[in-house]
Amino acid sequence: MNNESLKTILDAHIGQIFASPERINTMAATVAQQISFQNRTVKPLLIGVMKGAAQWTAAVSQRLTIPSDLDFVSVASYEGSQQTTPVMRQEPTLSVQNRHVILLDEIIDTGNTLHFLKHWALDNGATSVQTAIMVDKPMTRTISVDVDYLGITVPNVWVVGYGMDLNGAYRSLPVIAEYVDNPVG
Repeated sequence: MNNESLKTILDAHIGQIFASPERINTMAATVAQQISFQNRTVKPLLIGVMKGAAQWTAAVSQRLTIPSDLDFVSVASYEGSQQTTPVMRQEPTLSVQNRHVILLDEIIDTGNTLHFLKHWALDNGATSVQTAIMVDKPMTRTISVDVDYLGITVPNVWVVGYGMDLNGAYRSLPVIAEYVDNPVG
């Protein structure tokens, strides 16, 4: 996608673009290659964190070269732009018991959601839990969570696109970009 095409779908609230569609494809391919290599002797259960990680989960899972199962969870951790305590809204339909689980999420900022999900999976009998994260904002971390597979690291800005949103908006953008609250111009 060229810059002129992008300009027609982006609005004044979109600032710096951290990842183009091409870069996102490369990130997903790299993460899938790493997962395939590290899990070549097991059949992992991939669990995407809805809604935000749907695109990332699809992009990574379609590029795996190993057998895997796929499911989703729904966890609420934001109300608008305000962080809240994570709450499980929908558990996966497949059991995590005795499974090597890989949690796929679009972003890790405070770490609360992934910490919550890792403990949930282990408490429900998962053999191991890994994480495959598209975007990391390490400077906002309030709790330590290991990231096993990572797409990119961004600065401490609000990030939208490719599943990430602001009150439901911008989720379908084909890029990963900064949201600018008060654009100039």
